[in-house]
Amino acid sequence: MIDCMIEKERADKTVNIDVIRILAGYFIVAVHYFLVNGYYQQIFEGVDKSLFVMTYIRIFNTTCVPLFMMLSGYLLLKKTEFTRGYIPSRLKPFIIYVMFSILRGVVGVYRFQIFFTGKTFFDIVLDTLSFGHAWYIEFYFGFVLLVPFINKIWANCTLNEKRVLILSLAFISSLGPVLNVYNLKDLDWWSMPSKNAEYNKIITDYWTSLYPFLYYFLGAYLRERYLKINKMVHVLLILVMTFLICVYTYWRNLGTVFILENWCNYPSIFIVVLSVLVFSFVLNLDISFLGNHSRKIIRGISSLIWGGFLSNEFFQNMFYPIMQDYTLDFKSRLLTFFIFVPIVFVCSLILSYLMELLYSYYARLFISIKNLFKP
Repeated sequence: MIDCMIEKERADKTVNIDVIRILAGYFIVAVHYFLVNGYYQQIFEGVDKSLFVMTYIRIFNTTCVPLFMMLSGYLLLKKTEFTRGYIPSRLKPFIIYVMFSILRGVVGVYRFQIFFTGKTFFDIVLDTLSFGHAWYIEFYFGFVLLVPFINKIWANCTLNEKRVLILSLAFISSLGPVLNVYNLKDLDWWSMPSKNAEYNKIITDYWTSLYPFLYYFLGAYLRERYLKINKMVHVLLILVMTFLICVYTYWRNLGTVFILENWCNYPSIFIVVLSVLVFSFVLNLDISFLGNHSRKIIRGISSLIWGGFLSNEFFQNMFYPIMQDYTLDFKSRLLTFFIFVPIVFVCSLILSYLMELLYSYYARLFISIKNLFKP
């Protein structure tokens, strides 16, 4: 396993990047499934095979947001100029977001009968502008503003300085979540860590919120360098790493329901390593055998992921109640994971496609009106 420079013939990774984006979008839908399948209400005790498998699946799919963040670093690395047209060129995702917010407002009028509750359509739209996905919108647009400047930092660093930068960010943002979560004064705590959350701090965790920069620079690094790992070894590393995190998570939750803390979430160095392995594996896949038609399909699906990310909640609310009605036990909901998640994902892409058509129509209309007023 060594770190190598990108060779010229490896430079075009467009399809690989599209596949990573599609996987990240699918993983988000998969993670959201756990909100409704009863997973977070299950008590971790003994060895429950269904619960262990679900934990394994959840851990693997937790790479969803890190993959998106690394994609940002990979794709935006060369943006170093804050020109007049820079912000307007990045507005499409925000406009799509507003369109979905308005759609959620319309759906809210119908579903919640706001005429009988005193709410207005405007109230619903304002509420939906800060709905569950809003935190990622905040991350995206914050990075849009910062990217040209942090890219200048990256561009002016030597290779060793880039490595030190990544290691420094890992130390201050990702080690704390896994090193500062132990009670070192109570030996009995280790047999059931969930019994209290009185931990002893070992290293600083003040900078944990900087973890998006770690993922961003990791994506930038993997654009310039790549991990040369045997394919079978690479797959094995992903499977083993996921298994180890799963065992660790199971142990941390013994005696209680799932506890969502940073040691099993995006800032965790465990998730960082797993995400890098997944990103690197897909990035280095040889998919030269794909024809132009297949590449076009993959690119088309990839272009719908942003809208799919914003719209999957519609179809979660539509299909998951059906799943809950027809599956009364947790084990059966493990099986329906492989049915309902693909359904919600595909339907989200379809709605995203329709919204893209609507966006294209209004974009052309805006340009036509703008041209009318040209001298």
